[in-house]
This record gives sequence, structure tokens and C-alpha cells, in this order.
Amino acid sequence: MYTLIETLGAEIAAARLCIIAIILALLSLLFFEWLIRCGRKRLGAMC
Repeated sequence: MYTLIETLGAEIAAARLCIIAIILALLSLLFFEWLIRCGRKRLGAMC
């Protein structure tokens, strides 16, 4: 990231990498929540 920010004209590539990182983080959170819900259903726990 730092290299892309320092390179002239590469701000768009740096922004693209930031957006991809944010999307991957959100998707991993959603996947983790889904795993927790599936686990609770299998155990029969009520929350």
C-alpha cells in the first residue's frame, strides 16, 4: 500500500486494494456469523 501511495498515478490502484481488503474483511465476518448460527442450530441452543 505504501509503495502504491508513493508512486505517482497509482492512487487508484491503492484505493482498489483498500476496497478489496474491506470487502474481504466484511465477507469473512459474515461467513463467521453464519458458522456460529449453524453451530447453534446443530447444538439446539436458544439465544
